[in-house]
Amino acid sequence: MLPRYIKRSGSIELFINKIEIDNNQFAFSTSPPKNIWVANSETIIVKLKFTPQLAENLNGNLLIYTNKEGSSPVSILLKGTGLTKIVTNFSLLSFGKVDIKKSKTIPLTITNRSS
Repeated sequence: MLPRYIKRSGSIELFINKIEIDNNQFAFSTSPPKNIWVANSETIIVKLKFTPQLAENLNGNLLIYTNKEGSSPVSILLKGTGLTKIVTNFSLLSFGKVDIKKSKTIPLTITNRSS
């Protein structure tokens, strides 16, 4: 879970209409704030989580809709990489050339990274 902070500085209060994420593999760990005023120097915390469905690089956008003219929504890039739970040290195991009726042993390391 990644906490992200939204802080307002200046003389005009910030009104947040809504906050959205455009990729469902990124999500809010708690309900995002909406229809709220952020007073001068006030900070709110938005907690995000990443739940990849495949082992791949993923991108998304966090979109913040505010009362600030000309810059709404504010877009923040989200990035993450899905990993498999089982990791091996090779994607190919090659025994190479082995004499007939002889054997060759090669190592394979398997790691379980689940929590």
